[in-house]
Amino acid sequence: MVEIQMSTLGLVDEWKKPAHGTQYLAALSASMGAMAVGSAIGYSSPASAALLSKPPTNTSDNTTSAPEWLAENDHQLSLTPMENNWFAASLSAGALVGCVVAGFSLNTLGRKGTMLASLVPLMLGWALIGFAQNIGMLVTGRVLCGLCTGITSLVCPTYTTEYASKDIRGALGSGFQLFITIGILYAYLFGAVVESWRWLVLVCAVVGGIYFLLAIFIKESPTFLLSKGKEEEARASMQYFRGTACDISPEVDTANSPGTFAAYVCMCLGCIFNIFSGPLSGYISSFRIYTGQDKGDTPVSSKVVIDLMRAAGLLGKGYEVHTDNWYTSPCLFHYLPSRWVSSVSTVRVDRKCMPRDLQLKARGDVNCRSTKTGMMCLQWGPSQCCSRVTRARWS
Repeated sequence: MVEIQMSTLGLVDEWKKPAHGTQYLAALSASMGAMAVGSAIGYSSPASAALLSKPPTNTSDNTTSAPEWLAENDHQLSLTPMENNWFAASLSAGALVGCVVAGFSLNTLGRKGTMLASLVPLMLGWALIGFAQNIGMLVTGRVLCGLCTGITSLVCPTYTTEYASKDIRGALGSGFQLFITIGILYAYLFGAVVESWRWLVLVCAVVGGIYFLLAIFIKESPTFLLSKGKEEEARASMQYFRGTACDISPEVDTANSPGTFAAYVCMCLGCIFNIFSGPLSGYISSFRIYTGQDKGDTPVSSKVVIDLMRAAGLLGKGYEVHTDNWYTSPCLFHYLPSRWVSSVSTVRVDRKCMPRDLQLKARGDVNCRSTKTGMMCLQWGPSQCCSRVTRARWS
């Protein structure tokens, strides 16, 4: 008899457990907003590589011309480094305004209404960026995308925590940050294969379209409905999320609208600190994926060095760069002095364009070769063969 009673109690407890399927579906719908935000954050990185103005090339007899991948595309809009910084950072300015807007719209439009409304500035922003003809259109588009970023960063976590049951609330809440990262990765991966920054806009805007389609079918937050005195609608919404077999009466009776003011203040302060930390802080503006598919004269490893030095503003200032074997190439060492950079590096003898007659005959020997352009390669063998290539900048 005792076993039967315990079994019966177990069935009752199992019957009272909330269903999870509808909650996971709603979390996926809200998390697509986070992915849309992530794609907006990550977009500036691959776009910057195409938008940045390219430095002039030196075609004198003493240097080789810059590789084709460094040539300026006259048919595309180009930005100066400072303009590019503001293009990347203007997203956070829009996010600051978005947090303020979200604080009011959460309790007027509701959670679902605010999510749908946030897509208006997002799509307008992508349209402005895609059809941009000047820096003003680019920055305005980024600010509009940032407006959606600020709204989404407040409304989606709020919505998820209000409908989620206690046993999976933590797991569903963590999905927001996860999908932001996925969105950034999404922009990076497609940025590596989509050459045009305008077409990349379309790829990123697709995520917003999916977010819209999913958000249409989600239920409004029960907490918001209760705050507006709509108890019957709130019970129907809660029953949808918990399943028909779950008793929702205790949860509805004790439900109160959680204070969103604290989250609102934290998001606003975060955006303020981000903006005043500098135009490059918080959002990515210099990230490049090297696929190794470029068949040009300049090795991918050398492009990494040039891109990093350009992003850091080190070209043309008389610095000296030291690299190891993987990053070294004669092509790189011909290019750097034309940008007023000295270079010293170790290198393998069988590297492309290295002199083939540079061979040691005995241990302890030293051998060297030099070119008319001032590049010298030195090889010595104290215990094992070592090679070094160097070239000084022009004086």
